[in-house]
Amino acid sequence: METWKDIFGYEGLYQISNRGRLKSLVGGWRKSEKILKSCHNTDGYLIIGLYKDKKRKTKRVARLIAEAFISNPNNKPQINHKNGIKTDDRIDNLEWVTSSENHQHAFRVGIKSQKGEKHNRTHLTEKDILVIHGLYLSKTFNQMILSRIYRINQQGISKILLGSNWNYFDGVKK
Repeated sequence: METWKDIFGYEGLYQISNRGRLKSLVGGWRKSEKILKSCHNTDGYLIIGLYKDKKRKTKRVARLIAEAFISNPNNKPQINHKNGIKTDDRIDNLEWVTSSENHQHAFRVGIKSQKGEKHNRTHLTEKDILVIHGLYLSKTFNQMILSRIYRINQQGISKILLGSNWNYFDGVKK
């Protein structure tokens, strides 16, 4: 049986069910209840946009479910997907964890952080990184111009050159 509870901070506006469905409630401009559709964020988690006082906030569906249906007596800050599948937001697959517990679980189930071209937020290739290094070392372009050419901020270029992003490259040696 599906059970609905108010979403914390959005009481009277939105509810979430024990099956992970979300709905907006009657009121304001809404004339009838409506089941809402979630989408994926850049990290692969299901998210939903919630409105309150004409402001939109994006929330992870797993967190909304956990806050409504899973007790958290130790006040742990993060939600873990027990089976490692980010989109499996069933109540029995979610648990409250510390950051350390979350990292340990990821290691145990073989979830590895994606680096380089495999990272879901990059549009750069290994060839781009090599060219960035070459252009910078040859003093052809400075970091600001490289950031405009490659459509990333100057801090991103700096991290690439220092080896903290794309760290399997040597980085700039000074």
